[in-house]
Amino acid sequence: MTLLQGLAALLVQGLSGITPKEIITIPPEFITELGLQQSLTPSRNNGFLNMFKLMQSKALEVAMESVNAASQGTPSVDAA
Repeated sequence: MTLLQGLAALLVQGLSGITPKEIITIPPEFITELGLQQSLTPSRNNGFLNMFKLMQSKALEVAMESVNAASQGTPSVDAA
C-alpha cells in the first residue's frame, strides 16, 4: 500500500458510519489535531487536505440531493 492509499484509507475509515451532514461540519483543523501535519511533507499534507475537501464536497452533494428529494416528496438516500 502506498502512502497515498493509506491516507485515503484513513479518511474512509474515519468518515465511515457518519452522515453526510456530519462530514460537512468537520473542520479541516482535525488534520492538525491528529498530528499528521508533522509527519507529512507540505505537498502530501496538501493532497490529504484536498482529498478531505473532495469527500466533503461529495457529502454536500448527497445531502443536497436528499433535501431536494424530500421537498419533492420522492424517496432518497438517508442523509440525516
